[in-house]
Amino acid sequence: MREIIISIFLVLTFLCASAMSESTNIGDYDKAVSQKPNDPEVYLDRGLVYSYMREYEKAIKDFTEAIRLKPDYAAAYGNRGAIYFTQGDSNLGCLNVKKACDLGKCKWLKLAQGKGLCH
Repeated sequence: MREIIISIFLVLTFLCASAMSESTNIGDYDKAVSQKPNDPEVYLDRGLVYSYMREYEKAIKDFTEAIRLKPDYAAAYGNRGAIYFTQGDSNLGCLNVKKACDLGKCKWLKLAQGKGLCH
């Protein structure tokens, strides 16, 4: 089951961050956050990089900050949900991907439902 969850996360991560490579410099994203601390998109972007680096707690923190700054940010909810699935927390994963779908982005929920993770 964990392999399925990880594969869901990886598919979603690569859909959202396909331009990233292992040479991605997190410092560039840290600089963007320091320059635009009230921009939810910079937190989403850095969260995606942390996800790619498998630093999931840092990614969750950035997605959560993006949501705090923009409560209707579907992409932040969806990506945070994907990480919760990766960590084995289907309850929080489903809550987040359902919220993303409520906000108009249902790709995460459909994938999770297809794998039997959410109803």
